Amino acid sequence: MTPYNTQFLATYNDYTLGPIQQDEALFLYSICKMVRPQVVLEIGCLIGQSLRVWINAGVPFIYAVAAVISDEVKELRRGQGSNGMICLEQDMKAPIDFHRGVPDLVFVDASHKLEDNQAVVNNLLPVLKPG
Repeated sequence: MTPYNTQFLATYNDYTLGPIQQDEALFLYSICKMVRPQVVLEIGCLIGQSLRVWINAGVPFIYAVAAVISDEVKELRRGQGSNGMICLEQDMKAPIDFHRGVPDLVFVDASHKLEDNQAVVNNLLPVLKPG
């Protein structure tokens, strides 16, 4: 019996339809199990498929940032409470108030425009922990 909670992966498909596929979800889950982040920042959370990965990997706190927070993400947040997740509906390039702790892991899935994603990363670099 595995000590890892991978049953949730059955809900992901293995073809390119939707935000992330099963192999990608397993990859993100594996990173969390290896790195053990205490705080994850996800920029661009759409319907929350990757947020479910962080939750199932046992990440204690998640910042979910999107231009519009979907009903699916709001439902996930209700399940986690404000002690486990904060949803920020804002311009993804705007500064983020990390009052619950600076992220250990950042997942940027925000835009189809390289320049927008570069701006997000450049705005985050000064506030993230070294390394």
